[in-house]
Amino acid sequence: MAPKLNIIVIGAGIAGLSTAISLQRNVKQSTEDMPMAKRWAISRSGLVKILAQAAEDRGVKIVFDSEVDEIDSEKPPVHLKNGKTMGADLIVGADVICSVCRTLLCGSVINGDKSGMTTYNVGVPRSLVDANLDLLIFTNTVNFWLGCNKFVGAINMRDNKDNLGVSFGVREETETEGDCFVLGDTEGIKKLFANFDPILHRLLDLSDPESSFI
Repeated sequence: MAPKLNIIVIGAGIAGLSTAISLQRNVKQSTEDMPMAKRWAISRSGLVKILAQAAEDRGVKIVFDSEVDEIDSEKPPVHLKNGKTMGADLIVGADVICSVCRTLLCGSVINGDKSGMTTYNVGVPRSLVDANLDLLIFTNTVNFWLGCNKFVGAINMRDNKDNLGVSFGVREETETEGDCFVLGDTEGIKKLFANFDPILHRLLDLSDPESSFI
């Protein structure tokens, strides 16, 4: 029987939680044995909640407010910015694009390549969508519009009971950098997508300014 290892997975997003679940299960499964996957439309935050619960149900300990400050590759302990140290037999780095783990191991900051796209994320109250017959297309389907250097995606994620999420993407010479906390300009989005399907302007008219971000 293989020895039980103490493994630290740095990063509690989709990749980190999925890795922790797989390591805890300790199951080897070939792609031929995998059951047919079902299609789901779910928000990123909703998926993270499901994975976090699944991880905890399998005995994974999730530690919050524990930002990594340094990794000692010789021992290997993980030093946290709160002054604590965590030891492990194996460390897995799954901490997003601008990875702290990768930066510490490589000795320099590594930033992800910019896509050149600015994405405006708009929230439309679901109650208003359901109340308009011409918008019923958005209630049970996934919709995409493609144009020259532009796209729009409206994905109905039923776990988000309050808003329908719509993403407007455009390639710009001066890419706008946001952090999902910068309020977007819905009137400006209308101008950028003036030649797109008029129904998208209907969604923008109904959108909640407080739920529209870059």
